[in-house]
Amino acid sequence: MPDEPRQSVPHTSTPDTTPREARKPALRTMQGDLQELSKQQKISLVTIVGKEIEASARRFVPTETHRRFPKIAALIIILIVFGALLYGALVLFIPAPNPAPVIPTKITIPPPFFAVETSRTTSAAPHDRTGLIRLITDTKDEPEREGVIKRIVLKFEDAGGESLVHAKDFFAIYRIVTPGRMADALLNPFMMFLYYGRNGVRSGFAVPTRDPDRTTADMLSWEPSIARDLAPLFFGETTQPRTGFEDRTYRNIDWRYLKLSSDKDIGIAYMIFPARNLLVVATSKDTIETAISRLLEAR
Repeated sequence: MPDEPRQSVPHTSTPDTTPREARKPALRTMQGDLQELSKQQKISLVTIVGKEIEASARRFVPTETHRRFPKIAALIIILIVFGALLYGALVLFIPAPNPAPVIPTKITIPPPFFAVETSRTTSAAPHDRTGLIRLITDTKDEPEREGVIKRIVLKFEDAGGESLVHAKDFFAIYRIVTPGRMADALLNPFMMFLYYGRNGVRSGFAVPTRDPDRTTADMLSWEPSIARDLAPLFFGETTQPRTGFEDRTYRNIDWRYLKLSSDKDIGIAYMIFPARNLLVVATSKDTIETAISRLLEAR
C-alpha cells in the first residue's frame, strides 16, 4: 500500500533550564579568569601579582653583557684612580718650568735742546714725588761755577724698567696747575735745567709744542696766576711781583717777563722759540737770555 505522506512535525526549541550562575561565557577574558580563580581559591590580587613577578624573574636569563658589566665598571674605577695618582705624582715630583725672566726696560736719553756744561740723572719710583723733589733739590745744591747750565734728566724707575718724566708728569710732581688743556699740546721729551747765575741758582724747562699759537694763548691766559703756580721752582726764595708782564726782545727773539724782585734777578720769563716750536720757561732774565743764545748757536 502506498506510503502515506509524512506530516512534518514542527521543531520546537527546548527551553534552557540551566541556572544563569552555571552558564559560562563562550569568550574567555583575563578579567574573567582572575575573578573565577579568586572565587575558587580565595587568592588576593596582591598574591596573584607577586606570583606573576616571581614567574617573570624565573624566566629572566642574564646575557653576556649583564655578566660583563661589573668587570667593566671596576676597570673604569681603577683607571680613574690610577690617573689621579699619576697626576698627583707629576705635580709633586716634577718641578714646574721657570717663568721667563722679566727684562727691565731701558731707555735712551735724548740729547738736550741746547748745549749744557753738565748733566745729572735722577731716578725715583713712579709715585715717589717727594723722593724726586728731594733729588732735584740735592742736585741744585751741588756747587758749580757761574754761568753753568746743568741739565737734570728725570726718570721713573721700578722693577719693570725705567721711563722718562714728561711734561704732565713734571707738573704733577710739583702740583702745578696749567690752564685749560695746555699740557695736551706739549710733546716729548721734557728737559729741566738749572742756571748758576750771579744771584744764585735759577731753574727752567723746555718742551716742544705741537701748536705754538695755542700754547702762546695758554701762556698769556696763565699770566695772572703763574707766579703762584710756579712757586716751587724758586726753591724757597722770597718773591714779590714788582710789575706786570712786559714784552722783551733778545737777539731778535721775543719773550715775556714778570719781575719778582727789586734787587735780584728773579722772575718768570717765557717764550716760544720759533725755529723749533719750543716752549722755554725760566725763573730769571739771565737764564732765558742764556737759553736763547744757546738755541741760536745750536741751529
